Amino acid sequence: ITTVLIVLCVKLDGSDIPLHLALIPFWIIDGIAVLGALVAYIVGAVRAWRARRRHDLCEMTLALLGWYILIAPVITFEALLSAVDAGAYELPVWTDVFAPLFLFAVYGVIFGVASSVALWMDSRAFRNVPGTVEVAV
Repeated sequence: ITTVLIVLCVKLDGSDIPLHLALIPFWIIDGIAVLGALVAYIVGAVRAWRARRRHDLCEMTLALLGWYILIAPVITFEALLSAVDAGAYELPVWTDVFAPLFLFAVYGVIFGVASSVALWMDSRAFRNVPGTVEVAV
C-alpha cells in the first residue's frame, strides 16, 4: 500500500504515470480475494457433497454471492477510475466514478444495522431464561 501512496503522490504532482499502474497492488489483492473465495467455495462444496450435507451447499452459495456482491463495487470503482484517467471514458461528473463506493458504504450501513439488530434480539432472548442470574450494570 505504501507503493500505491508513493505513486499516487507522484501522479498528483503532475507526472504522466498511468493510474492503472498505481492500482496494480489493489488489482492483485482483489484477484486473490475473488479467486480465494471461489477456491474455498469449491473445496467446501466438494466436502459437503461427500459428507452428504447438501443443505450446506445453499448456504455456501449464498455466502459466495454475498462476497462477490460486496467486492464488486470496489472493483468497479477501480476500473472506472483507471478508465477516466486513461481518457477512455468521459464522465459528466466525478460522482459517477465514486458511485460504487457510495454503494459499498450503503452495504456497510445495512450490515451494521442488521448486526446490531441481531445482537439486540439475541440478548433479549436470554433475559428471562430460568436458571440464569441477572447482572446489574
